[in-house]
Amino acid sequence: GITQLKPWNMTTFYCLFSSELGSCGIAWNENGIVRSYLPEKSDSALERLFLKRAYLKSKKVPLKIQKEIKKIQSHLSGTRVSYDVSMLSFEEMTPFQQKVLKRACKIPAGKVLSYGELARLVGSPKAARAVGTALAKNPFPLIIPCHRILAAKGLAGGFSAYGGLDTKKALLRLEGYEL
Repeated sequence: GITQLKPWNMTTFYCLFSSELGSCGIAWNENGIVRSYLPEKSDSALERLFLKRAYLKSKKVPLKIQKEIKKIQSHLSGTRVSYDVSMLSFEEMTPFQQKVLKRACKIPAGKVLSYGELARLVGSPKAARAVGTALAKNPFPLIIPCHRILAAKGLAGGFSAYGGLDTKKALLRLEGYEL
């Protein structure tokens, strides 16, 4: 992924798309995908998340973004997919957050780790809370599977997407993991 900062004049576009769980959204600029959203309470609530960031609605979605949208749709219908993480632009993330999110990408569908286990894997064994904070700021839910990270003793932990823990449990269930 590209880690350079976004120049002020770089235009970021977005679009909404349908899925088995409801409308989702994705935003991109010339560096790649900058944000994705799982379904919100309504399409207008989802749209407001993009507009709050001053993204422009796209009338034409580039083919490479269309391919990632199809993967998200397939994932949310229960199909295992492999995302192109090189398409993600980590421009708003700190180096530690990038390390956590990139390591979380390696957790296969149907498997989970605890915040503490992930902290150890990124070389910061005492940073379970910082790992949780990095995951809460994940701009690419589902693409970066933060839903596969649990609290200690297999407890659900948190989930910042709309629907909270119910959404996290539904995503895990789609992948064959029952909380």
